[in-house]
Amino acid sequence: MVSKETTSLSQGQSERVTQNCRLFKPSLIRRFVFALGCVFTLWILALVCHWIKKFFIWCCYSECTQNYAQNRSKVTRAIVKDQYNQSLICKHIIVEIDGETVGLVNFENILYQYDELSGQLIPTQFDPEKPFFYYHEEMSKGLTETDSI
Repeated sequence: MVSKETTSLSQGQSERVTQNCRLFKPSLIRRFVFALGCVFTLWILALVCHWIKKFFIWCCYSECTQNYAQNRSKVTRAIVKDQYNQSLICKHIIVEIDGETVGLVNFENILYQYDELSGQLIPTQFDPEKPFFYYHEEMSKGLTETDSI
């Protein structure tokens, strides 16, 4: 059994962890310029981008909206600032839940729903009215053809 202190602590942490989030889409032009930069700097630029992932995102991705990400099948990235004000790069995936398209961000192995209006992540909550078996059946179906691409 989980105590109230543990529950309130985890809820407080989730609120602090999900302060700021921005979405990024792959940019072909930026990737091309990045590749040229890597060649001209003898791959030193690639090494710097390996060390500083935020710089890699800036070099190869451009900022986008949730609507853009939902209408595209390309994998987008999310930069999330945690409670220590560090920027972390996470995958942003689009799933369909009960007929509604939702953007989810996997941050610290927890799925969060992205709220575009506030730019924050909301912890994913399951409908308590549905039995666990329902979610088990949905997840055990595997990936669809469009998800696997």
